[in-house]
Amino acid sequence: MTAQATLAEVGDKIVIPALNVGVIEAIETMTVGEATGRFFRILLPSGMRNWLPVGRLAEKGVRRIMSRETAEELFLVIASQEAPIKRAHWNQRQQRYQQTLLDNRPRDLAAMLGELASIQAQKGLLSPREAEVYRRLHRLLVAELSQALQVDENAAEARLEEATAA
Repeated sequence: MTAQATLAEVGDKIVIPALNVGVIEAIETMTVGEATGRFFRILLPSGMRNWLPVGRLAEKGVRRIMSRETAEELFLVIASQEAPIKRAHWNQRQQRYQQTLLDNRPRDLAAMLGELASIQAQKGLLSPREAEVYRRLHRLLVAELSQALQVDENAAEARLEEATAA
């Protein structure tokens, strides 16, 4: 089954890579330039809306909210990460961070958050760019974990903080 087939329903909760959790509000026909196509209208928690082409969700890395079981596993993934002994150059790390965000795989996102938390604990602080990646990952995972665990964002954040402190 393809991602677009599993996400084709109004009301589905989805994760848009590096952006946020959203809800599919409608499927609309729109004209963009000279082309006409069908788009998912997605409501984000901020009240903003985003439109994504029907049939291209998998290509855009969009996926359903993770299961409760996956969410529980992520806390273990985060807590088990260690700072690398030798770190790659910044441009290589940045490229890996961006690709992980775009790939939008929950376990990879959690592993990266745990790694950055471990680096921060070891060094005392992250570089400004790594701190921004950490904040983006943290916001995205808090929003998704709250949906997956069916708790408010404060409770999800508290659990995430506990895992990153481990």
